[in-house]
Amino acid sequence: MAKSKLVRIKKDVPETWEHALQWFLNWKQAQSTSKRTLNDYRYHISLFYQRFPDTYLSDKLMPAVLEHAKQVMKPAKYNLRLVYLRAFFS
Repeated sequence: MAKSKLVRIKKDVPETWEHALQWFLNWKQAQSTSKRTLNDYRYHISLFYQRFPDTYLSDKLMPAVLEHAKQVMKPAKYNLRLVYLRAFFS
């Protein structure tokens, strides 16, 4: 039986959320995302990290997202926030 090889893929992870956001926005721009949508991504993701600055690459991320989503707002705004954050985190 042939031995299977373990292949390790090195993932480049940005050091800060600002770098991650810039990479994400460049990727979305390459997909022909509109300027308005790019600005909305920048706004909502920056707002999240202004409120929870120590959550990037930590175990505190999920509780912070839940706390961010708990705020009182209209359903449309709630859904937009979650859509933008979900796209960035995936």
